[in-house]
Amino acid sequence: GERQVIYVTLAGEALPRCARAFRSATADQRLLKARGVASFRPVGSSIDRPEDLAPYAERRGQDVHELAYWCVPEPVVVAYRDAGVRRLYPWQAECLSGPGVLEGRSLVYVAPTSAGKSLVSEVLMLRQLLFQGRRALLVLPYVSICAERVAELRRLWGPSGLRIEALYSGSEGTWHGAVDVAVCTIEKACSL
Repeated sequence: GERQVIYVTLAGEALPRCARAFRSATADQRLLKARGVASFRPVGSSIDRPEDLAPYAERRGQDVHELAYWCVPEPVVVAYRDAGVRRLYPWQAECLSGPGVLEGRSLVYVAPTSAGKSLVSEVLMLRQLLFQGRRALLVLPYVSICAERVAELRRLWGPSGLRIEALYSGSEGTWHGAVDVAVCTIEKACSL
């Protein structure tokens, strides 16, 4: 398709190239610079406490069961709400609240099928993507599940400007620097 230049604000709002996008970019750069994150050195730049940044601090609240509490951008919260996810279950909030989990420590949790395990991993992955500048590789067992997840993540995370690609036999995606999340089969992951 046709390429379009957009700016994704710290609040997660995707704006087309316009005066408002320029003003938002300028304000975001000032905020990041004040926190020691240099826009001219994006590699290695990170935001350790996004909950202290204006767009998130203002709407975070105190309820750990709300996605906004975990610094999920507003457009993504709306997409989850449209998909039927209104609040986290107590066990999901407890997982995210574990010591060091938000800083990248490993997390092992067990829950029944369709209990919401994926949402916990999505919140953690989203935070790493947005605030640590990392890329993600989501490995799934079957092509059909990969195709479903790509479509779902594009619908949920697309409004925040993240690029999700499918990497499996028959897909046209490739793993390159502009891809934020690669969803692939085990076989494809082994060949990367």
